[in-house]
Amino acid sequence: MATNYVYSGERVNTTNGTGSTLSSGGVILCGDEIRVALVSIANGASGACARRGVFTLACLSTDTPSDGTQLYWDNGNSRCTTTAGANKKAGKCIGGKAGGVATCNVAINENA
Repeated sequence: MATNYVYSGERVNTTNGTGSTLSSGGVILCGDEIRVALVSIANGASGACARRGVFTLACLSTDTPSDGTQLYWDNGNSRCTTTAGANKKAGKCIGGKAGGVATCNVAINENA
C-alpha cells in the first residue's frame, strides 16, 4: 500500500454548522458536495457522514428524473431537484422517479 494512504474517504467526520441538530440520514452541504449523516450530529459537533453510496432522499415531487439523471441539492428546501440553477450537484438518480413521489434514490456525489 502507498505510504501516503490515509483512508478510503467514503465516510468522513463532518462538523455540523447548520444551527440545529442534523438527524441521522439528513443531508449537509459541505463545500460543493453533499454528505449524509450516519449518526445524529448536534450543532457545532462533528460526526460520521457518507460521501458516497445510494440513499433515499427528499426530492421535488413534480420532478420525474429517469435512471441516471443528474440531480441537484436545493439547500433552501432540503431536497433534490432536476433544476441546476444555484443548486449544487447532488448525484445521479437511481431507478428513476414518478411524478407525485417526494423521494428518490440518489447515488450521492456521482457527478461525472
